[in-house]
Amino acid sequence: MSAEIEHSCACGDFSASLLDVSPRTVTRGVCYCKDCQAFAHYLGRADDILDAAGGTTIHQTAPSRIKITRGADRVAAMRLSARGLIRWFADCCHSPIGNTPPARWFAFVGLIERKGQFDAAENDALGPPRFAVFTEHAERAPDPQLKTPNPYLNLGPILAQVARERLAGRHRQTPFFQEDGSFAAKPIVLSDAERDSLMSKIGSECQ
Repeated sequence: MSAEIEHSCACGDFSASLLDVSPRTVTRGVCYCKDCQAFAHYLGRADDILDAAGGTTIHQTAPSRIKITRGADRVAAMRLSARGLIRWFADCCHSPIGNTPPARWFAFVGLIERKGQFDAAENDALGPPRFAVFTEHAERAPDPQLKTPNPYLNLGPILAQVARERLAGRHRQTPFFQEDGSFAAKPIVLSDAERDSLMSKIGSECQ
């Protein structure tokens, strides 16, 4: 059985609906990579996003399942480097939205959760986190109940989703890209010094 979940920023100026939510369409996990930790610090929301071990809870799905319902003009983007993922956020309150590859045809998004963002029914629809990746960057031992596969093994289901979306033409149905394939918002690209500054904060503010 599928559900619809509202994905809003902390202040409420931005909101999007995640459609057809079920374990079949959404894969929930926790990422401990340094880049996800750096993004949380960039937003000034490390305490709001990162768990005690520095993990970011993400639910992976297809961008075609996301419909912005309020505040499309609040969507902003950044990259930790010129070749990094596009990391989307609401510029009204610097709440995270999610991460996408830089090309529209690669139909994938990892939506980022804030702590306590969803109620019991929404958590039931999303299902519990199924895995943890890049645990070598965790600040302490992650939840032992989470599977810790090689993160690259997760590419199989992602690539299958990308292929299905591309064949159906749904890769064009995305709030993160314009009709001509350009970004919905021009990403801010951090300098090496800015990125190094964020990396220096990792582990210093995890609660």
